[in-house]
Amino acid sequence: MGNNISVKYWWRFCFFDRKLKVTFDYYDKYTTDLLRERLLSPSSSYDRMWVNDGEIQNKGAELTLDGIIARKDNWGLSGSLILAKNKNKVVSLGDEVSSGLNTDALSGMKYEFSGSVVEAFRSVPNILAVGQPINVFYGYQVDGIVQTRAEGLAAGLIGDAAQPGEFKYLDLNEDGVIDGDDRTIIGDPNPDFQASLNLQAHYNRFDLSLFFNGSFGQDVFNTQSFNEPSSRPLRWTQDNLTNNYPSLREGRNVLMSDWFIEEGSFVRLQNFSLGYKLEDMKNVGFKSGRLFVNGTNLFTITDFKGYDPEVGSNGIYWGGGYPKLRNWTIGLELTF
Repeated sequence: MGNNISVKYWWRFCFFDRKLKVTFDYYDKYTTDLLRERLLSPSSSYDRMWVNDGEIQNKGAELTLDGIIARKDNWGLSGSLILAKNKNKVVSLGDEVSSGLNTDALSGMKYEFSGSVVEAFRSVPNILAVGQPINVFYGYQVDGIVQTRAEGLAAGLIGDAAQPGEFKYLDLNEDGVIDGDDRTIIGDPNPDFQASLNLQAHYNRFDLSLFFNGSFGQDVFNTQSFNEPSSRPLRWTQDNLTNNYPSLREGRNVLMSDWFIEEGSFVRLQNFSLGYKLEDMKNVGFKSGRLFVNGTNLFTITDFKGYDPEVGSNGIYWGGGYPKLRNWTIGLELTF
């Protein structure tokens, strides 16, 4: 729950004898009194209680272009392009003491962890941090793979974590030790912008529709990065001194790091429809008809290594399950 204070502006223009319509929306939304938990005194017999506290700001714009690209007697092409950008920021997380906020050792940033623990890392990837976008990723930065034990010890690692084939983490505060004080923001699951494109064409009795959608600039935390079958043959070994993939080792204490952050941008052909209009059907008892074939989720263009880069707002890819199915439908529409 929360209270919203919003400012919104809207403009619409038409060009080329109304063949091109341009719509622009801008908004600035300020949300206060977010539903959050506050720490209580031990004497109360409870450790937390729900309160209305915290503030979030969202600013964004949306541009829509609707146009008739070409139109002749027996054919035509039209389209609609939508570009949307939203920028959010955590303004306040309430009182530092009663909210139990953490302090980043490097920047002094106030934050709290948000979401579920990823068991493989025994930590929560996302945080809500004052002055930062919602659910940014928080962890360590990786500087390649340890090649010799001397290199691992020099990097501030100890025990098994210093042996060859392990992740080499950056000692950001330069105190000679890799610990929680070396964590920093390592990614942002919020996209820079989103877009969709709808194209419609017809030729004589044929009609065609294509719908693309895409999201660009967001990061995805891939919990299965090293479990991908394509990654394991690239692992570090004495015969393959790679600086990109660690060795295979049971019991490794893997830290939350930017090694698991991937570019999540994608473009997807979401819908496809091709139809043929049937006319002069009175002799079979119908006014008209349309024979069509529809397809959904036909292909996705992305550099993401998992099944699908389109994950939840926290940006975490859990793996497992099945990829989105590609569906084809053939049908006949009849008008009596």
